[in-house]
Amino acid sequence: CSVCEKVVVENYTDALGHNLAENYQYDASYHWTECTVCHEIKDKAEHTLDESGECSVCKALLKATEGVVYDVSVDGTYAEVVGYEGTATRVRIADTYNDLPVKTVYDKAFNNNDIITSVIIPDSVTSIGEYAFGYCSSLTSVVIGDSVTALGSSAFESCSSLTSVVIGDSVTSIGEGAFYGCSRLTSVEIPDSVTSIGDSAFLNCISLTSVVIPDSVTSIGGSAFSGCSSLTSVVIGNSVTSIGDYAFNGCSSLTSVACPTIAISYIPKTNLQTVVITSGDSIPSSAFSGCSSLTSVEIPDSVTSIGSSAFRYCSSLTSVEIPDRVTSIGDSAFYGCSSLTSVVISDSVTSIGGSAFYNCSSLTSVYYKGTASEWTAISINSTRNSYLTNATRHYYSETEPTEEGNYWHYVDGVPTKW
Repeated sequence: CSVCEKVVVENYTDALGHNLAENYQYDASYHWTECTVCHEIKDKAEHTLDESGECSVCKALLKATEGVVYDVSVDGTYAEVVGYEGTATRVRIADTYNDLPVKTVYDKAFNNNDIITSVIIPDSVTSIGEYAFGYCSSLTSVVIGDSVTALGSSAFESCSSLTSVVIGDSVTSIGEGAFYGCSRLTSVEIPDSVTSIGDSAFLNCISLTSVVIPDSVTSIGGSAFSGCSSLTSVVIGNSVTSIGDYAFNGCSSLTSVACPTIAISYIPKTNLQTVVITSGDSIPSSAFSGCSSLTSVEIPDSVTSIGSSAFRYCSSLTSVEIPDRVTSIGDSAFYGCSSLTSVVISDSVTSIGGSAFYNCSSLTSVYYKGTASEWTAISINSTRNSYLTNATRHYYSETEPTEEGNYWHYVDGVPTKW
């Protein structure tokens, strides 16, 4: 009651009838539907389980699937999955066998099985062997338990129908060729526990559109993402210290990348539009040379030098900010950046190489983070740098200066003239 607040009726049925939830709710023994209005439970009943361990009514997968073959380890302390002789398409692996924990899916346990469509690997399992699910052509989804620490080589190789995979939070290594040829895999979440991605781990995953490699990863194997032709964006964590040859070869749709400088030489540059460099002390020579589609680049404060021809012929680049620790800009660094209209140069810069801004025909504004006298102290090679030296210079000031000159400051992070 809106006046006295007394509750007259606690549960009710809408005049038009119950509004039953679309999906079943369930526990280990029962399933039911519930009204979203009055929360009355309807049609509560016991599960009817088939050989897959799935309820034929609510479709919940509740018990271990019949037909999974187990064996006891040599030392008798745990059980392992060694094969599958069942006919069910959805498979749930048991937590225990003969009162022993199931810890391993053995090499080739489900290899070449064209029946199973989904698999749930319980938290008891700690390792998945080589080719454990290799060439399971009908497998569409996999849930890997949180206790698995390693995915063996080619564990899911050529699972051509696999679209979804959940990798548990304890996996530390993704083995060589683990998802090689999973041509329908559109996304994968690599957990923070992973430290290494093996050679060819995601080779020819042609439907994969984006990937985030967490900071926990220190090594990316050769051809790890080679042939991922639909990959448009990639984020590579700052802890990566080694990248194998051809790691991203053939990623022809890649337009956005965030990566440390160590990864630059492995990134395809053909269609690259946005770059965020996350760490490193120098941008290598010719790092992004010829990236004609590149419109945006962020350089971190850790960088102290920009190599020769680093951004040569980046003809779509319109602006760039040189961070506060950079001391040198190499020869031809921004040669032919014909759309570059403005550049922010730190007062830490002491030298600018020959032709560094040659053919930057749109360059009209230089924002310098120092005074006019500090600008004149910079060693600017006079060879073909007239676009830089003839541009209008704006000197930085924390407060509006009283002396003459074109001074600027930041307003909401944007260089702004006083």
